[in-house]
Amino acid sequence: MTSLQDFRSSFKGQITTEGDAEYDITRWAKNAARKAKYVVYPVNAEDVSKAILFAKANCLEIAICGGGHSPSGASSTEGGLVIDLGKKMDGVRIDVEKKLAYVQGGAVWGSVDDASMKHGLVAVGGVVSHTGVGGLTTGGGYGWLSGEHGLAIDNLVSATVVVASGEILTASDTENPDLFWGIRGGGSNFGPVTEFVFKLHEQRMEIYVTELVFPNDRVSQVLDEIVAWGKSQTPKEALHLVFTVPPGGHPCIIVLGMYNGPLEEGEERFKRFVALGPIHNKSGNMPYPQINKAEKHAAVRGQNRLFRGTFVPTFDKELLSRIEPARQKMVVDHPSTVNSAIILECYNPEKVASVPVDATAHAGRHGNRHLSLVLNWNDDGLTSQMRQVSKDAMSNIVLKDTGAYGNLSDADVGSGAERSIELFGKNYPRLASLKKKYDPENIFNKWFAIRPA
Repeated sequence: MTSLQDFRSSFKGQITTEGDAEYDITRWAKNAARKAKYVVYPVNAEDVSKAILFAKANCLEIAICGGGHSPSGASSTEGGLVIDLGKKMDGVRIDVEKKLAYVQGGAVWGSVDDASMKHGLVAVGGVVSHTGVGGLTTGGGYGWLSGEHGLAIDNLVSATVVVASGEILTASDTENPDLFWGIRGGGSNFGPVTEFVFKLHEQRMEIYVTELVFPNDRVSQVLDEIVAWGKSQTPKEALHLVFTVPPGGHPCIIVLGMYNGPLEEGEERFKRFVALGPIHNKSGNMPYPQINKAEKHAAVRGQNRLFRGTFVPTFDKELLSRIEPARQKMVVDHPSTVNSAIILECYNPEKVASVPVDATAHAGRHGNRHLSLVLNWNDDGLTSQMRQVSKDAMSNIVLKDTGAYGNLSDADVGSGAERSIELFGKNYPRLASLKKKYDPENIFNKWFAIRPA
C-alpha cells in the first residue's frame, strides 16, 4: 500500500495532516511535541496494520502514541507518521466472572480503575491516572499495588500485537510466547499493542492514604523515620517521598503513603511520620482510584518535562541526604527548574523480585527502590540543555549508576545502544534475537531501541 489514496480508502479510522481540525500533536510534556506529517487514529488492529505498511512503503518514521506521556518525544515524530491509539481505541471491558480486564491500547489507567472498581476488582497499574496503559505496561509497570501483586506485566494474560510485517499476533504463554516475553518489559520495540488482557484482583474500595508535608529543616528526622519504616514495610503499604517546591510555596518534603487496609491499621503504620509534626496533614480513607489522582505535579498538560531515574539501594540515608542539596543546587544554577521534584518510590520489593529476571524482558527485579527526577522548566530556551542538567543533578545524588526503570528514564531515550544494553541487562541478547525476528528493519525505534541481532 503505497499511495495515500489507497490508504485513505481502506482505513476505517481517521487520517489527518497539518491544518486538519483533528490533527493533534500535543503531548503531556510540551517539549515532546513534534510536527508529524500524518497523525492517524485507527479503530482496530487492521487499521494499525495498514498504517504500518503505508509508513514503511513511504519511508516514514513511525511513532506510537497511547497516553502521550513520554517526555522524550518517543510518541512523536518530526515528519513521520503517528499511530495515535488514544482517540478511538481507549475502551475497557471487564469480565467479572473470569476476573479479566480487556483494555485497548489507547486507554489510560484511570479508565481501567473506574471500570474495574465498580465490581470490587482492580488491575496493577500506574500511579498517575492519565498515564497510558500501553507505554507503562510494556515498560514494566510499577504501581501502588506492586507490593502485593507485582508489576503490570506480571498480571498480563495476553496481548494483541501488530508487528513490523503488518501481521496481527496474539501473544501469551501459549501463542507466540517469545513475543509475549519480549513485550513484557521491551517497550514499543516490537510494535503497537492494540489490546491487553489483565488479571484482576479483589480490592476493597476504601484504602488509607496519608499526605504529610514537612519543611526542609526536618529532612534528617524524616529520613530517619523512612529508614526505620522500610525495615518493616509490609506488602500492603507503599510510600512516595517527594522533594519539591509547590507553586508559590517553599521547599518541602512530602510523604505520600498508602496502606491497603483499614483506617486503624494504616494510622498505626504511618504514625511515626505524623509524630514528627508536619505542617500539613491530610490523612484518612480514600476510594482506591483517587490515589492515582493525587500526584499534583503530574496533573497539568503542556509543561516542559523530562524524567531521569535510577535504582538505589534500600534506604541508604547517606544517599538520601544528598537529594535535597542536589535539588537546591540545580535550582540555583537553573532557576527555571524550581518546581521540579525528586521522588523516591518505595513499594515492597519482594513480590517483584520473586520473579526470575529472565522470566520477562524487564530486568529491574533486584529489590532496589527507584529514584526519579521529574524535571520541570518554564524557559523554552533551556530545553536543549535539560538532558545534561538532569544528568548533573542525578550524579550529585547517586555516585554509582545502578540501573534504571525505562518508563522513568526518558532523558536517556535515544542516547544509543549502550544505554539500551544497560537497561535490559542480561536479557538484551535475547531481545536482539527477537528484534531480528519481528522487526528486522528496526522501524519501531523511538524508545530504548534494540538493535536486531
